[in-house]
Amino acid sequence: MIRPSSKVIIKFLIVMQKHGYIGEFEYVDDHRSGKIVVELNGRLNKCGVISPRFDVGVKEIEGWTARLLPSRQFGFIVLTTSAGIMDHEEARRKNVGGKVLGNCYPDCPPRWFIVSPITKQKLKPIPSITCQSSTVVSIGSKIYIIGGFVDGHSSRRLIVLDCPSHGWRRLPEMRVPRQNAAADVINDKIYVIGGSSSNNIEDWGEVYDPKTQTWELLLPTTLDLTVQMSVVPGSLVMSGKVYDMNGLKLNLQKNICLVEIENKMCQTKVWEGVLVWYEPEDDRGWCPVDGLEGLPNRPTSPGYLTSVAHSDRGRRVTVWWESAVLHRLGPKWTKECKTEIWCAEISFERRGVGKVCGFVEWSKNVFTKDDYKTYKLPASLVTY
Repeated sequence: MIRPSSKVIIKFLIVMQKHGYIGEFEYVDDHRSGKIVVELNGRLNKCGVISPRFDVGVKEIEGWTARLLPSRQFGFIVLTTSAGIMDHEEARRKNVGGKVLGNCYPDCPPRWFIVSPITKQKLKPIPSITCQSSTVVSIGSKIYIIGGFVDGHSSRRLIVLDCPSHGWRRLPEMRVPRQNAAADVINDKIYVIGGSSSNNIEDWGEVYDPKTQTWELLLPTTLDLTVQMSVVPGSLVMSGKVYDMNGLKLNLQKNICLVEIENKMCQTKVWEGVLVWYEPEDDRGWCPVDGLEGLPNRPTSPGYLTSVAHSDRGRRVTVWWESAVLHRLGPKWTKECKTEIWCAEISFERRGVGKVCGFVEWSKNVFTKDDYKTYKLPASLVTY
């Protein structure tokens, strides 16, 4: 136990919720002066020396954490016992990390919601599980959560959400732990590639059959996924997402979604708050999607577009954005503590050479929360 007269200096590994950065966080509690000093060292992409100066109990750390993070702007804390400085990937391979102390903001854990385009129906909270760095695919009315971090470590888990019943169920685990893996559904089977720290070719990928509930080995030579699914030279396309291939490693091109526009595959993304499109066979580069009246259309407009996901089997996309509710108070605008999350489904039509027009099939406020925070908006939408 720590004597009340001692000066406590403890360093933590911090994962920031908003940006996903990792850094070293030092907590100094001098009981003699009654002062608490908190510093973020700024090495946001490194795991620092996270060794406490003496043994402390988890309960004590939890108590300090509650005092340490009154603003609740950080994600979770991992107390480690490893010396030296290493990058995040090396730390993860060596299983650096002690006990995950859980969310420091218990009123704002990751949540799952169901949304339907039916009029007046909005996002409905359902029983949730943590899914950091997991991959999500869907078959029919079921959503599969693949791998990700569990208790601070990469996991082999496979969990399914049955949308009609809102029930979660565990399925047979993968052969190796994976995080941020590429995954897609081909012929009613789930293909999972990458996301493992292993350099063994046998750990490159695996296939799950929902009918038999079994996993099979997938080698790079087993199926020419690049020929079958990719429209981007040198890249792999799975579930509408584009991955750069570097040997056995995959790097996700974030916020790029593929969509079929009149029998041709094009890339879409949100760039500076605007929905843009690109055709790999064309040299025009990224062009704005015309039309889309009524949607935010520039970075300076309130609630500009933040993310895009494919929909309707790749023939449409959904766009998501946040909007702060404002009200007039005296001569200045003041933000109310309220956030609206909006969703719209977009279809496309070609209008001459180099022109694509977007049509808003439906658009609405799907969720309102009585505070103003930044949310990680959905990357997939399932309808049934």
